Amino acid sequence: MLQALGRTNDAIGLYQQLLARVPAHADACNNMGTALLTEGRAEEARAAFEQALAHRPDFPEAFYNLGNASRELGHLAEAIAAYRNALRLRPGYADAFTQLTYHRAQACEWDDYEADQQKLVAMVREGVRVPPFYLLSTPATASDQLTCARQWIKPIRPSAEAVYEHHPAAERARVRLGYLSGDLHQHATARLMAELFERHDRDRFEVVAYSYGPDDDSPMRARLARGFDRFVDLRARSHREAARLIHADEIDILIDLKGYTHHARPAIAAYRPAPVQVSYLGFPATMGADFIDYIMVDPVVVPPSQQPVFAERLVHLPGSYQVNDRRREIAIPASRQDCGLPAEGLVLCCFNNTYKISPAFFEVWMRLLRSVPNSVLWLLEANELVKVNLRSEAEKRGIDSGRLIFAPLVSAAEHLGRQRHADLFLDTLPCNAHTTASDALWAGLPVLTCSGETFAGRVAGSLLAAADMPELVTASLEQYEQTALALAREPQRLTALRRKLVESHDTVALFDLPKLTANIEAAYARMWQTWLSGQEPVAFSIENA
Repeated sequence: MLQALGRTNDAIGLYQQLLARVPAHADACNNMGTALLTEGRAEEARAAFEQALAHRPDFPEAFYNLGNASRELGHLAEAIAAYRNALRLRPGYADAFTQLTYHRAQACEWDDYEADQQKLVAMVREGVRVPPFYLLSTPATASDQLTCARQWIKPIRPSAEAVYEHHPAAERARVRLGYLSGDLHQHATARLMAELFERHDRDRFEVVAYSYGPDDDSPMRARLARGFDRFVDLRARSHREAARLIHADEIDILIDLKGYTHHARPAIAAYRPAPVQVSYLGFPATMGADFIDYIMVDPVVVPPSQQPVFAERLVHLPGSYQVNDRRREIAIPASRQDCGLPAEGLVLCCFNNTYKISPAFFEVWMRLLRSVPNSVLWLLEANELVKVNLRSEAEKRGIDSGRLIFAPLVSAAEHLGRQRHADLFLDTLPCNAHTTASDALWAGLPVLTCSGETFAGRVAGSLLAAADMPELVTASLEQYEQTALALAREPQRLTALRRKLVESHDTVALFDLPKLTANIEAAYARMWQTWLSGQEPVAFSIENA
């Protein structure tokens, strides 16, 4: 009960008292582990789950939770093994299956890949709760994503009497904006949005941060703290307490930047602490929730015709919906040799998170390597398994595994700098590059994408259109492969594309943050006027402010 109330530390104290009296109580060990995991104490949680399994080796929930703890600790192989054990003990364990499928995709373990992806979608259609984020890289339709989101949020909703009511009041001199996120530290979302927070017109808007993520003591965290009028840390507060604080602060428009991404807390917004609530940037799909009024998009990522598969009203911004911080530092790159690259030859790359890489796109990349002598494929070494698995997949397709080069994780500035050694970024589908694509374009690296049917599969196309490079947006896997091969065989075209990217930094819509800030502010102003007039939220488009 204490856990349900968000009083996690009190719950841990009671479990410890119980275990002092009954050390072999497997359920208490398991429950204490879940509480510790909620508090971010993953190492202690793992020990608690291992203790539960020592007392009860056939405990599927403890194996599942052990997998979650191992995931948080970055031990992917151990997480996969734990999820497998949970499924072995309970073959119909839906939560274990979804975690296993997603984390095997992160490792690029592809046996049964297509069948597992289709099964995830089938589970959603059968009414099984699946984390909505895990659906983004599957063949799910936008309609499937709406169904998934609605199923996911339903048990998270508070009772009706706990939800705040709002009534239009007298207009204030400044509209009070609240940005709600767990990513206000050194994170991709922060790297995109920092300058937006700084540039908001303080004559018209008061801007407050509500952070429930870690304080990593990074320069980015310090910059963000300076960029808001107030920076409020919600980590120690329960969902209800956090909502109560936001409501007491009289926030007019609450902007959720997380959606259903990792460590999201949608239950805070579910209390409706603000009269107008918006989804933006963090989650490229509908939240399926009636407490989110709007989602800010653009006509490429979500055409107006897709309104029926979004619970939110669509707010279309001109150009690309994605903000881009123009202060992103690009470090002087290390040499090709220091990056592990050969001195000569074409460098194809994909720095997307590895769960986005599918066998179908990998097949195309291997055919490109076969067709272009001395070329290499440069990938992100996102975890300890992916290098072994993808090199094995390359050998199966007759490609020397040494032609796959893996880039270790480095700082954002170093990563941007080293991209100058690449010639062409190859995107993925059903889930495109998002921040990864705008990073590449900012670094002057051309991105070739394939446009899909859902928001997550259309982001790179939106970015390229706003970067005035629509010729790099393809409509099919066949066109994608043909275009990639043509570019690979004409290095002068790639050089021209790179030059165009570098020279157009200050002119293309993608990096015109002042204009996008004005457009976003115009959207907020319209949302607020709609509320003040007593009207229901409606879809609308913003013309360039």
